[in-house]
Amino acid sequence: MLFRSCFYNGGAQSMLDNRGTPRAAAGHTLTMGGIDFVNTGGTLDAEGGAALLYSGGTARFLDGTLFTGAGVNRVVSNASFAGAFTSANLELANGTFSGDGAVLKGDVRFTGGVLAGTWTVAAGQVLHGSDGSFKYLDGAATQVTNQGKVSWDSTNAWYLQGGASFSNRASFVANADT
Repeated sequence: MLFRSCFYNGGAQSMLDNRGTPRAAAGHTLTMGGIDFVNTGGTLDAEGGAALLYSGGTARFLDGTLFTGAGVNRVVSNASFAGAFTSANLELANGTFSGDGAVLKGDVRFTGGVLAGTWTVAAGQVLHGSDGSFKYLDGAATQVTNQGKVSWDSTNAWYLQGGASFSNRASFVANADT
């Protein structure tokens, strides 16, 4: 399936329910913005030098979502994650990322924004704290459980606020002064 860009263009907000494979070809950017984008177990593929960008509107990534390719899948606005997802190239860059039993499998780069809700880094998987902007866990209902590895590769701070909690059950490695 090929998409150019998906943007809200007035009237009621449109919805794209993906169960297939949108792909950004090498060296190009595909933006899902201003719409209600729902990924229902589909594969989101960014080839080398490419980006799939989730910007504005609503982005929901449901159980079974696959983030693949040598490029990057970058979330730059609010998004929700429900159930297990697998990532080779997901970057959480800006916005509030709401977890509803979200289970991270693979590698995810956290460069900025807010983790809210319930999240688990599965055994053998990695959450990278990477350079970008401030990172937050926020809200009394926010619980992040690390059963894999958190690799903090950034001098950016990670703030726990509003009663949020982080449970480290495996490895937290600080690879930078923070």
